Amino acid sequence: MAVGERIVRAWRVVRRDGQARVCGASGWQLRAGCTDGDGGVICPVCSQRVRTQPHALVRHRVEVIEAHSA
Repeated sequence: MAVGERIVRAWRVVRRDGQARVCGASGWQLRAGCTDGDGGVICPVCSQRVRTQPHALVRHRVEVIEAHSA
């Protein structure tokens, strides 16, 4: 799936949880090299600076975008 298609799909996933809108990119996995080295990244969907966490089950360094508001 192309990056553009993933972004469009993520925008469709943005949902309303009570008052909070959660960005559809929450939970996306990225290579560790795509982060800033301090566990941060610019969200490819909402363009906010967000935190990442290491993926617990993958051998290679993979980071997961933390849940954040849209």
